[in-house]
Amino acid sequence: MLIPNTILQNRYRVVRELGHGGMGTVYEAIDQRVNCIVALKETMHAHDSIAREAFEREAALLANLRHQALPKVMDYFSENSGDFLVMEFIPGYDLAELLDLRGSPFGQSQVLRWADDLLRVLEYLHSREPPILHRDIKPSNLKLTKAGEVFLLDFGLAKGSLGQMPTLLTSRSVRGYTPVYAPLEQILSQGTDARSDIYSLGATLYHILSGVAPVAAPTRFQVIEDGEPDPLPAVHKVNPEASQNVSAVIHQAMAMSRKQRPVSATEMRKALRNAAEEDERSSAEEEYRRAEKSRREREEEKRRAAEQQAKVPEEQVVDLERAQTIKRAPASPQREIRQPLVPKEAEKESGKDLLVSEEQVLPAEALTSPSAKPPAQIEFNKSKEPPVQTIRAQGPQILPDDISAKPPRRQANPAFKFYRGLKWLAAIILIGGYVVVMFDANTSTPSNSQQAQPTDQSSEAVKAGTVVRNRNGMELVWVPPENFMMGSQNGNADEKPVRRVTINNGFYIGQYEVTQAQWQAVMGDNPSHHKGDSLPVERVSWDEVQTFIKKLNDLNDGFSYRLPTEAEWEYACRAGPTGDDKDYLDGTAWHEANSGYETHPVGTKQPNSFGLYDMLGNVWEWCQDVYHENYTGAPTDGSAWVSGGEQNKRVLRGGSKFDNAWEVRSAVRYRYTPNSSSDIWGFRVVGVR
Repeated sequence: MLIPNTILQNRYRVVRELGHGGMGTVYEAIDQRVNCIVALKETMHAHDSIAREAFEREAALLANLRHQALPKVMDYFSENSGDFLVMEFIPGYDLAELLDLRGSPFGQSQVLRWADDLLRVLEYLHSREPPILHRDIKPSNLKLTKAGEVFLLDFGLAKGSLGQMPTLLTSRSVRGYTPVYAPLEQILSQGTDARSDIYSLGATLYHILSGVAPVAAPTRFQVIEDGEPDPLPAVHKVNPEASQNVSAVIHQAMAMSRKQRPVSATEMRKALRNAAEEDERSSAEEEYRRAEKSRREREEEKRRAAEQQAKVPEEQVVDLERAQTIKRAPASPQREIRQPLVPKEAEKESGKDLLVSEEQVLPAEALTSPSAKPPAQIEFNKSKEPPVQTIRAQGPQILPDDISAKPPRRQANPAFKFYRGLKWLAAIILIGGYVVVMFDANTSTPSNSQQAQPTDQSSEAVKAGTVVRNRNGMELVWVPPENFMMGSQNGNADEKPVRRVTINNGFYIGQYEVTQAQWQAVMGDNPSHHKGDSLPVERVSWDEVQTFIKKLNDLNDGFSYRLPTEAEWEYACRAGPTGDDKDYLDGTAWHEANSGYETHPVGTKQPNSFGLYDMLGNVWEWCQDVYHENYTGAPTDGSAWVSGGEQNKRVLRGGSKFDNAWEVRSAVRYRYTPNSSSDIWGFRVVGVR
């Protein structure tokens, strides 16, 4: 064990021990030559040939891997009978520590995001030739940074080969696994494959989602062999907050027989995605059922209230037919109708207003009684239609059916006459002006309205697909304003809800992804992993792209440059099919099945109908927008969505050389921190005049 301030290779000063387990002890150290923090991993059993072989294998594996969720190997050396691996230092806590600190399981949505990132890593590892198996996935080997990035650490038990590293001939497992996360075939040394990593990841997800460590595979096997039910309870039974659909996928990943597990990381990603979507549908249906039940209950309450209100006491019921007959009969002092709702005291007060209900019919002579209130006021509308009579009851009255009245005639007002004359004069002037305009339109000299025709290329008159070239040699294609349906109903959760978006302003967008030659002409360097002038520039972060765009704008070549918004990018991409058709996909995109996991020169596949190349595949492309987990509340005018959401994440679009057909679609979204880079991330620019 090393103590603080120990100097190795006259370069690395040990700061503290970070932890130990598996096949080595890890220290935080300072590389004094470049003054940066690194992680040093020392072999725990330097004289054990198997352990030494595993350590050397890890060094060779990591030195050749390139993935944003894997630590980079920076150096390798031996000293004082120990072997040391110098790696990129990943700050933060591992998931085992965080689980202990929380004292409760993580939320399902968060666990599913981590699962998606980790399954992407496994897709990358398992697609190597030959496949690379991690074989020790567990919460303590997953580091979470403050930015929310998850890293897969500790490849001490990894098996595979890359580059010039000799292929490991045996399929027997190296001991050192953690039993509760290891599959039975690994524990029994029966050989491992990609489905073994699937089991370990499933056990890890089980632990962090349920808060309880899973039952070890040997214990489960023994109980099942005795004819008893599997002692591993479903996740949703341990943590009711977890859904049954997600719980079922995790349980399948932990099947005792590898034949019953998902066959690949890709299949498990799809299964988890489908489970999450089914949860959303079920939740939406349940919410609809609750809303519908609430609506029916409200309607039932209204109906009961109406019935209750309709139940008038028997003494208040009036023979309406008889009442109407009396109403139409000529006034007669001998005929009087009972009005039980009017107090007798009120009848004695001839000058007092009385309340009237629909059930009351008053004596006919009330209209002619000297003590009755004045007749109802009658208002007349001032339009040319027949006057509408509006009755304002001021007392216990019934107007006879043949009532008629005429509104008083409006006396002519001299001022009003003068005003009306001015209106006629204004109308004559307006008509005269119209005649002048019409006459001007027929002359040989264009009118002002005719002279307002657009003259620059930024107008809608420019034909879609028109190509221009800027001073930096970048070719830009005109995309006209239009509306379209953004997102995918059958896609991932963050591709919904599908909504109509209107691109209000046309724009120019790069015909190709920005190349390494174009980047170097502006920035003076080339950070790309795969070198080539016509290859897309990669290993550029969102922040670095902003610097490139600023320098490009400093050229003042008539364009204002920026990254495309998500809406602009998807609209430009949807100029052709969405990539669901494999024949189309192979013809237009470099993806997992045809790329050889290498980037290719831009423009070597077929363009879409806007004339844009490599919108799908080759490298993911940065967009302006901040990442949001769905489109609820998203702008519908094509602008960038930069408020709210995950402010520490920016959106990438289009898929890459490593991604399968499901990921290489116009609606698929990915996200990462703006200061991160990868050899599968690039970009194209938008230019506005």
